Amino acid sequence: MVPAWDGPVPVDRLVAHAQARHPSARAAAAALTAAQVRAETAGRWAHPSLDLSYGRTRARQPGGESDQPYGVGLSQRLPAWGEATARRALARAGLDEAEAAGGMRTTEIALAVRRAALDYVSAREAAAAAEAEVLIALELAQSVERQGSAGEADRAAVSRARLVATIGSVQRDAAHRDVATALAVLRIWCGSNLPDGLVLADAWPASWPVVPAAQAQAALARHPQVLVLEGQTRAQRSRLELARQAGQPGITIGIFADREAEEDAVGATLGLELPLWDRGAAGIAEAEAGITAAEAAQRQEQARLAERFAQALGAYDRARLMALALAGEALPAAAEALRLRQAAFAAGATDLDAILDARRSVLAVQTDLRLARRQAAAAALDIAEACGLPNLPTNLIETP
Repeated sequence: MVPAWDGPVPVDRLVAHAQARHPSARAAAAALTAAQVRAETAGRWAHPSLDLSYGRTRARQPGGESDQPYGVGLSQRLPAWGEATARRALARAGLDEAEAAGGMRTTEIALAVRRAALDYVSAREAAAAAEAEVLIALELAQSVERQGSAGEADRAAVSRARLVATIGSVQRDAAHRDVATALAVLRIWCGSNLPDGLVLADAWPASWPVVPAAQAQAALARHPQVLVLEGQTRAQRSRLELARQAGQPGITIGIFADREAEEDAVGATLGLELPLWDRGAAGIAEAEAGITAAEAAQRQEQARLAERFAQALGAYDRARLMALALAGEALPAAAEALRLRQAAFAAGATDLDAILDARRSVLAVQTDLRLARRQAAAAALDIAEACGLPNLPTNLIETP
């Protein structure tokens, strides 16, 4: 069933749809199912062995009787002490690893969709600003042309006003192409039926909260990639235990029943597998090396994530404070300066250069504000990625 995307669409809905349709989600689910089955059957014994025998005897002496003896035997290899526990631990480590790997993949998809949504909303906002700038530039050009017709403005001023309007039109068209590109990326993740005028409800954060470093760093320990490496370490420890068990004598017990012409025989058997030539030294060494490598990989990944988190947190704080300053101080001041220049221009108390300078100042502040908001939102997603989360949750933020 094709979903409808009418009205403002929450980003969470895009994320859920992308996760459901992505091929890796089905692959992760299949891998998890296989790991669950392995965990359920890991502690079971090996299959018993059923032996059937049939033969023929021939008498060596003349007049002796021949016979066709037959029999049946059943034997079972017993697991070594601790072998079943080690196998269950190995399977459980594999299950934890599969769960963490599946969670990591869904988190990667969620963050990719959120970044694509952020690019799309940023492009739409830039396009809307470019449209507004073009309208203002056209109105200014028309006003200057009227002044030129009345002899109140020279030809150079009229040409400059027309040039500003033309440049604004070119920038507006480029902004609309950026919107189309961002929407195309979203369609790759969520399907080609996303409408051209897609409106997202909550791509921008409602506020710019503070991210406490101590709380967020605690989440690093539960990163899915760290959990995957933890599962690999536990698996290597279980393999080490199994390798050690391979050097122990194996025990096989059994029962049998044989029948001949004159007599029947029943009994029990006990077999010992003697590890005379190899006590599993190679397997033990390989498992120990695997433990060392897995532990080293886990420490390296934790260091990488901590570095990534520190960088993302610094970028977030820098962009957040910049956005607050621009929105609260710089933009109102630039807008007020432009208003005063426009009033003076209408009264004939200033020239076109003053208007253009004021407009450039407002445009520069608006552009910087959009960039700072974009950087802050992207850095928030980088923090979530470093913590292994699909989004920055409320328990990792606090209102300043």
